Amino acid sequence: MSFKDGTGSTLRIVDTDRCDFFFPSYQCINTASGTVATHGTTVTSVLLSDLADGQDPGVSGTTDRHKRSGIVPEATVHYYRTSDETSLATAIDEAVGDDGIDIMNMSLSPGSGGFCNNGTQNGVREAIEAATDAGVLAVVAGGNAGLLPPCNINNYATFPDTLAVGGTDDADSLFDLESVERNSQASFGSISVTLRGGAVVQSRIIDVATNFCHTLDAASGTNAYGPGDSCGTSFASPTIAGLAAGLLMHWSFNRGGLGGTLSSDPYSWRTLIALLADGRTSGGTELLNSIGDQLGFGNVRFSNLDTSLGTGTWALSRTTVLSGSQHEFSIGSTAAEPATANGLKFVAIVDDNRYGDSPDITYRLVDKCPPGGGETVLRVSTKHALKGRLRISNGEVNTNLRNRCLWIRTNVNASASSVRLFTAYMLYTTARSGHDASIL
Repeated sequence: MSFKDGTGSTLRIVDTDRCDFFFPSYQCINTASGTVATHGTTVTSVLLSDLADGQDPGVSGTTDRHKRSGIVPEATVHYYRTSDETSLATAIDEAVGDDGIDIMNMSLSPGSGGFCNNGTQNGVREAIEAATDAGVLAVVAGGNAGLLPPCNINNYATFPDTLAVGGTDDADSLFDLESVERNSQASFGSISVTLRGGAVVQSRIIDVATNFCHTLDAASGTNAYGPGDSCGTSFASPTIAGLAAGLLMHWSFNRGGLGGTLSSDPYSWRTLIALLADGRTSGGTELLNSIGDQLGFGNVRFSNLDTSLGTGTWALSRTTVLSGSQHEFSIGSTAAEPATANGLKFVAIVDDNRYGDSPDITYRLVDKCPPGGGETVLRVSTKHALKGRLRISNGEVNTNLRNRCLWIRTNVNASASSVRLFTAYMLYTTARSGHDASIL
């Protein structure tokens, strides 16, 4: 496979090695060399890598070759250049209707109307909604205006149907996830939303985050960051898009899919990516019930949900909910969780393209032990528009996880109409760090 930029002057050839990684934006990013890289070629090289660095005949070791690999080196990538929002909307329609793409990465400037504006944007919002309805996941760079709070997120990333990506300082180990911060230039923020029924909340826009900077020169065989780095959420965004395409989708299809029509639903992938987000360990139980305005659900790293949980379990579900309804399901079996349980993550995303008049939903983590007896509410989520999260931290597994009969209870307090609710949880027995909460 080859790639040429809009001028037709720069050739890229895919490395045939498949990338194997935990931290996608650290080990597996390989951009073009600094002398020929443009914004478009660098974004694409995050996904595909190139001949000069990725297929250096002098490099024979698997580890070194992985360091030179793109995230999805065997993918088919379509590259679109646009000059304004009208042509952007047209390109989205073409990508979905003519080229049959599965995932759309948008590493773009903020669009018209400044930041944090989820208006129509000259037809772009409608084009993304149509793409979502067609089963395409839209991943969008959050922006690089981090010095302009309280909200400076690219307009396209504020659409409820997009997965908005933020940026962190360098993280190259599990230990780093305990302390990594939002990069000072990465956009972040919240917008005020009135839920159905009148409650006013601050809704977090950024969904997930990954490394802000990526090395431009892989020929030396080093992962070190330096003056030649290419930095920005423009390169964090394809990292997440590549993770969704090359790892989650590849893994899912090889195991027979997610079940039913979940594999063809972009909200399934958004929910799983949110589940794979690992936040920083911080004090205060409120961090376990909330979504951060800087990193959203957290910094994403790949976990194989079939092998990385020890003897734990995971589940993804999609339910249509109505105003005034209550839904609940058990974590794992209905029995008490084992003494080997080490952590629990739960996430929820509502498929509704409106922030205004968003459904008012409360999520509770409930202990129903002993069976037939009383119950204890362990967690109540902080209210957000269209998103929810509950977690059990590493430090409280003995008191709030082990030997508890855990259930998630969802109450739809008010909704203008029926909406689709996507939920996922991960119960794990491996001693893994970084599963506690995102930084606020």
